[in-house]
Amino acid sequence: MDPIDIIESFADWNISITQQQLTRPTPDFVSYIYAACVRQVTGILQENLEDAVANTLRESDDPNPVRASSLNCPSAD
Repeated sequence: MDPIDIIESFADWNISITQQQLTRPTPDFVSYIYAACVRQVTGILQENLEDAVANTLRESDDPNPVRASSLNCPSAD
């Protein structure tokens, strides 16, 4: 897809992005776009996903804290 088409498609969802963000995405931007797409398609908020992951890890028998930190998504706020 052409970058302008992508920008316009996200604008239809009231998600404002720039061509610079598309050509040089940061990890925070990628997480933001992922969360925005999940929210748009499913209605599930990023906070709900993070809570579910945290609860699952808390209940798991895996004592590895590295795994828990690797599943945290930074927000673009």
